[in-house]
Amino acid sequence: MSEGTADMDVTRMRSLFEAHRAAEAARDIDGILRTFRDGLTAGESVCFDLATLCEQAGIPLDAVRAAAARRRAAR
Repeated sequence: MSEGTADMDVTRMRSLFEAHRAAEAARDIDGILRTFRDGLTAGESVCFDLATLCEQAGIPLDAVRAAAARRRAAR
């Protein structure tokens, strides 16, 4: 992934989380867990409520679950 692509992904992710937080902040727990090595970010995990995010984005949760199952099976 190129650096420009990573920037677009982060920007898109932030906009989705901002919409998510604005609508459901009081009842949802979101978190970003980062790991560091030598003072630099070595990894990042994002935790969120998938069902709520899908509902807000108008994406069918069953379709996301089916896509995740196909991806797991392909490993």
